[in-house]
Amino acid sequence: MDKFAYKYLFVEYRIREFISNLEVDTKLNGERTIAKELGISYMTVRKAVENLVVDGVLYKIPKRGTYVADRVR
Repeated sequence: MDKFAYKYLFVEYRIREFISNLEVDTKLNGERTIAKELGISYMTVRKAVENLVVDGVLYKIPKRGTYVADRVR
């Protein structure tokens, strides 16, 4: 696995850890804000968020934001 893969997996883990105690439908900070907080590239955060959306952990509403999904699905 290349260096980029490790970074976005790290970001996925951090987001999963962060949202573990949040209520369903809680809005997350923007991807650029998360990137700044973690000191990592915006595109790396974007890839991690996309993977979490595919996994059903998060969902996006265009022009509104990214939210915690119902994990019971």
